Amino acid sequence: TLNFPAGLGGRALYEFNDDGDSTSSSTYNGVVSNVTFDSFLFKPDLVIIKNKSSNQQNWYWADSVRGVSQQLRSDGSGNQNDDGAFGVTGFNNAGFTVADIAGGNNNVNGAVNGQYSGAAQFIAYSFKMLDNNNSVPVENVVGTIKSLTSVNAAAGMSIAKYIGNKTQNATIGHGLSSVPDMVIIKNLSQNDGWIVSHSGLSSNEFMELNEDAAATTNSDLNHERLSTTFKTTSSSPHDAFNGSGESYIMYSFITTSSFSKFGSYEGGQNTGVNNQVDFGSNMAGVDFVMVKNADAGGSQWMVFDTERTNGMALYMNTVAAESNYIGDLTISSQGLRFGSTNINVNRANETYIYWAMKIN
Repeated sequence: TLNFPAGLGGRALYEFNDDGDSTSSSTYNGVVSNVTFDSFLFKPDLVIIKNKSSNQQNWYWADSVRGVSQQLRSDGSGNQNDDGAFGVTGFNNAGFTVADIAGGNNNVNGAVNGQYSGAAQFIAYSFKMLDNNNSVPVENVVGTIKSLTSVNAAAGMSIAKYIGNKTQNATIGHGLSSVPDMVIIKNLSQNDGWIVSHSGLSSNEFMELNEDAAATTNSDLNHERLSTTFKTTSSSPHDAFNGSGESYIMYSFITTSSFSKFGSYEGGQNTGVNNQVDFGSNMAGVDFVMVKNADAGGSQWMVFDTERTNGMALYMNTVAAESNYIGDLTISSQGLRFGSTNINVNRANETYIYWAMKIN
């Protein structure tokens, strides 16, 4: 019983900006409501969410260009799916909103391994793409294929949606003004892998975000990352990035002076107290790192961040819950610190690509 208002003895306490469950007793539970996270300093245009407590729930990708209810899952090759009111339901001026637990989508708000079987914890990575002068994506006529783009030039990030034409040397405008260090493309219309082109890979090499395979080439997936466009150079472009009449989403990123960094390193050089990967003084205090072994199959897309316990890993290509990699990799004040030669992060004589970002 609460002495509030004074002398009147209120009986239940509810958390503001949460569901309708009383913190004191289930006797006074109300109707559950959507939970809104408004702790950001910006309106996100891309949100990537994982139920880190569960070994069954998918990664959830939502962005403002495709539409807030249109979800993709990086742990699979499936096409885009309309989640309606059961997933991410809105991008707000300072955050995003997810459906209440009654919606039953444990990918964004729910239980560990079942709709009501224990509370789960989530991690969300949010990115602002639109600049301050735009509130909606704009048509981009740069290239031979028109795209709908949302661009944050200062942060070196963009989203582009386009329809393929299956022609050689087709170009799609990404909205940025220099060559992207990483481009991720997903076919929205059908089952196809998440194509990743990265500056740490050789010409025409690619990887698939939904797979644990090594980097490879395929003549139908030949491509170039250019200063204003992404170019499909194959004589018969693959449906994964340029099928006729197929819809696609393309996420592009550029290394910036103090916000993001993309590159590669050779594994097995140093372990223990030595920092094998130094991101430089401008990138001191990195908050997010994704690492992938480009040479070995059976290695995962490893995700680390400083919002969770440093060294706890998630796998972008699987539904697995987070696991302890503290003895293998941790984010240091300068870059990455290794404690072993684990295949996923630091095996000798193998090349790893990375994506590092600071909270800004």
